[in-house]
Amino acid sequence: MGYFFLSKIEIVPAFIQAFMLATIVTICIALAITFFWKISMHMIGIGGLTGALLALSLRFDLDIWIAFSCVLLISGLLGSSRLYLKAHTPLQVHAGFALGSSIVFFGVLV
Repeated sequence: MGYFFLSKIEIVPAFIQAFMLATIVTICIALAITFFWKISMHMIGIGGLTGALLALSLRFDLDIWIAFSCVLLISGLLGSSRLYLKAHTPLQVHAGFALGSSIVFFGVLV
């Protein structure tokens, strides 16, 4: 419903609508995956942020290497903490980051 109402507001930039739609798609895919296999939702979220920053940087030709580097560092720390707490396996952490970053990246870039 949030995406529906957001799409009705004409002053909202298209990349924000694309980000919202990509996030919804990612959540739906993650929901389907969790019925069969455990995947790191934390890494899906931080991967989505990483993918969005990279896509915005490429789409608008922005130099945001400091922000991108900080997000990558936080991603590594978050993934490490999930492994340290034995909440996930390395494959679950990597799959979560890959899912979040790829879907949001392509959703915002296009």
